[in-house]
Amino acid sequence: MKLDSLINKANHLNKSYIPEDLFTIDQNENNFHKYKDVNLKPAVSIEILPYFLAMQYFAHKEGYHIIIDSGYRSYQYQQIIWDKFKEEVGEEALSLVAPPGASEHQTGLAFDIAYLKGVSLTYDDKVEETDAEVAWLRENAHLFGFILRYPLGKEHITGYKHEPWHYRFIGVPLATCLKKNGITLEEYYLDIERYKKDLSNEIPFFITELAMMAAIYYVRNSFQELNVEELLDKYQRLFPGAQIIPIIPIHKESLLKGLQALPKENLKKLASYELIAFVENYLYLGR
Repeated sequence: MKLDSLINKANHLNKSYIPEDLFTIDQNENNFHKYKDVNLKPAVSIEILPYFLAMQYFAHKEGYHIIIDSGYRSYQYQQIIWDKFKEEVGEEALSLVAPPGASEHQTGLAFDIAYLKGVSLTYDDKVEETDAEVAWLRENAHLFGFILRYPLGKEHITGYKHEPWHYRFIGVPLATCLKKNGITLEEYYLDIERYKKDLSNEIPFFITELAMMAAIYYVRNSFQELNVEELLDKYQRLFPGAQIIPIIPIHKESLLKGLQALPKENLKKLASYELIAFVENYLYLGR
């Protein structure tokens, strides 16, 4: 699936569509409010994982503990949500929840956020427009390729009420374009010729510790066979503008479990920005 695909009530996903590269990012609940399934955990496409971890890291530096609350949802799970919402609120469901096949959650590229609050990092999924975390994301999410998918004042265009918790990855150039012009993904596709001039090919040169470890796993399947610090140093000297973004400790164990479970081709995909090529050259040609 293309990262900038438009999924909405007029553009449905196939019932059988399941992303091939889902990565379980955490062990908290991954449910739509009260419609719980204890077997569901937050999962997203590994293609967006380094971007989310970088965004999470910079938010954390400002004192905001943002986590993914609800990530991938299957067509079948969305059907359950849709049916129950229609039963409870009738036609109002059309503006509150996506019908099955029309949900961005099925792409693996979208998620709802929650918070970890206070010293004890208490889980909190009550996301409000006035929250400081929401304000930070609204101003900075595009730098990491994410957009607030259903913004305030655009309900007549998106077809949904404002959701300050729902974010979608579309890539940094397009997210920046939408932010600059104050438009939604629908508006972009209605007038591509007008807006595509604002697209930039510039890539934010950061990489997460997880992507670095994925590269090491891919090449050697072990953290023990090379000097990671030396590798990081060599990488940063080769690409002076790069920032190595560490994993926030509260997530590291869950992320490593997910990393160890990934098939080799998905490890390669996760290690973005041609990191694999660099590691291979370093290990086999440059040592």
